[in-house]
Parts: sequence; structure tokens; C-alpha cells
Amino acid sequence: MNRFSKPFVIITAIMTCLFPFFTGYEPYTLTIIGISSAVVIVRIGCILANTDDHVLSSAFGLAIGNVFLALLLALKLPERFFFLIIGLPLSIALFSRCPDQQKGRLGDIMFYLPLVSMFYLFIGTFYVCLMPAYIKYMYLNGIELAFYILAVLLSAYLFSIKPELSFAVGVSLGLIATSFLHNFNKLNSNLAMFTVQAAVGFTDVFCFGLFLKHKENAAQRFGIGAGCMLAGPAVGMSIINLEKWPLILSTYGNFILAFLFIAFHLTNLIKAKPKSLQQAFDENTVEDKLKALCSSRGISSDTLSYREWETLKLCATGLTIKEIAEKLEISESSVKTYLRRAYIKLDVNSKKEFLALLKNLDNQNITNL
Repeated sequence: MNRFSKPFVIITAIMTCLFPFFTGYEPYTLTIIGISSAVVIVRIGCILANTDDHVLSSAFGLAIGNVFLALLLALKLPERFFFLIIGLPLSIALFSRCPDQQKGRLGDIMFYLPLVSMFYLFIGTFYVCLMPAYIKYMYLNGIELAFYILAVLLSAYLFSIKPELSFAVGVSLGLIATSFLHNFNKLNSNLAMFTVQAAVGFTDVFCFGLFLKHKENAAQRFGIGAGCMLAGPAVGMSIINLEKWPLILSTYGNFILAFLFIAFHLTNLIKAKPKSLQQAFDENTVEDKLKALCSSRGISSDTLSYREWETLKLCATGLTIKEIAEKLEISESSVKTYLRRAYIKLDVNSKKEFLALLKNLDNQNITNL
């Protein structure tokens, strides 16, 4: 991925900088930029996945990127300067290394892909329907961006507590936003835009956090996930005539979001951990269990560093990320990093799988007795 994606970064940067000079060839130029930028997006996802806290990094990236673009638009620069300023920063992606990629498990994102696709399908049509009225009635140009940035930062905080909270809040705000579309007056148009911006902010961070969870197959996960996210706006642009039927869109939007709530609840029921896996292991015996687990995975316990061993041990005793950080007097992002490294060495993909393996060792011991 590291070598493969670099030429696409160069193509995207050059074609973006030179876009104003391709007069008469815009459709062909945009097609090339669209194809090459898809690879660039996945590369950037891999780079984010390789950071200590990919959720916070993604949130700040989304916030800073939107502010940067808004400021450029406000300056009303000539096209040749505008596209030059947009294209040149893309070259930064050339100097950040992507972690080596391999195929991995996708089970944890497969539960969410249909929900994410439906959410962004609705959002795409929502923006198309709302935008003409919002441009006409907006209180202050750019104020909607503040709602997106605030939502992005709050979502990063909620994700650190419980990832599903970010998505639940995003869907809830989407439900609220549709209620303002029954009448395109000044107040409703502005409230609808502010609310939907917040809904997208919460959901964007949830998707980045989920899809970039495992850096070893981030390209695979983020490629599939980003495709589902971007399909919605693409469909929305193709049905632009819906702006004439706000009541139809409101009804259709509420139906989709209500379905999302039900599907989201059922998904979490399916994913709920068995009670036996939620029980913490005894602190006095967990070291022996970890040594046995290492042996069963074909590695020596010495393969794990001191910090990786300690975080794994405390994780197995039932402590949360925050509690482990407080006990070891390190940051929460460091705890996540040590756990991620330990999981890679043990060839497991999640805490659920790690605890299940420990539980299986118990069952094997009982069987042997």
C-alpha cells in the first residue's frame, strides 16, 4: 500500500493544482481526480490508523480540514490560486509512512455497513433537498461549520467512552433534523442545517474510529467503509429533484432513521457478549493464564514487553482503559497502543477474542480434569 498509493498522491495533487487550465476537459479531469483521490483517501486512512489515538487524530483532521476549506472559500481567491492551495498540501501524504497491510477480519464492521450506507444515503438526499433553501435563508455564512466541528470533537470523546454512543447520537440528531423539513421557512431551514451538520459530525467520527480500528488491515476496512459512506452523497446528487417534495423526503427520512434505530438495537443484541465472557479473571491466577495463552499461540511470554504484559493482565481482570491508565500512571492512548501491540503478537483482533481464548483455556483444563 505504501508504494502503490504514492503515484496516486502525485497524480491527484498535480491534477488538482492544474484543474483551472483544463478548460473544456473538466469531466475527464474530474474522473481522473476522482479515481486517484479514492486511493489517496485510503492511504490517509492508513496513516491515521498508525497514530497513537486514531479517533482523536481523525476528529482533529476533519475539523482542521473543514476550517481550512471554509477560510479559502471565504477569501474568494482566483481559481488558479484556490486549486493550487488545495492541491499542494496533498503532497504531505507522500512523507507519512503507511503500516504494512494484510487481509484481516471484517466481522466487526459488517454489522454496521448496512446501517452506515442507509444513514449516508439519507444524508446525501437531505443536503440536496435543503441546500437551495438554506443558501437563501442562512443567518450567517459558515455558521453551520461550527456545529459540525463541535459535534466531531464531542463524538471523539463519546467514542472513547463507548463507540456506539457516537452513532446513536448521530442517528438521533438525524431524526430531529428531518422534522424541520415540513416547511422551508428561514428558521426551519437553518435549524435543519445545524442539526444535520451535527448528525454528520458524530457519525463521521464513529465511522473513522470503527474502520481504522486495526492498523494492520486499515486499507481493507477503510476502503470498504469509506465506499459505503460516499455512496450516499453520490446517490443524493442523482435525485436532486426531491427538493420539490420536502414532505416526501421528510417521511422517507424518518422511515430510514427509525429503521436504523431498530436495526442498531438488534445489531447490539446480536453482538452482546455472553455473560461468561464479561466475568473478570482473578488477579492472582491471570498471570498463569496469560503464560498458558502465549504458549498456545506459539510465542514466549517474553515476546510481550513489560507494559504490554501489564496492560493485558489488567484488561483480563476487568478494568477499563481509563482504570488501567490510572493504575499504571500512563495515558489512555498509551494503554490502547500497548493492547493493540499485544493483540497483534497474540494474533487476536479484539478484547472479546482475547477473553474468549482465556475462557477456552479454562474449559480445556476442566475437560482434562
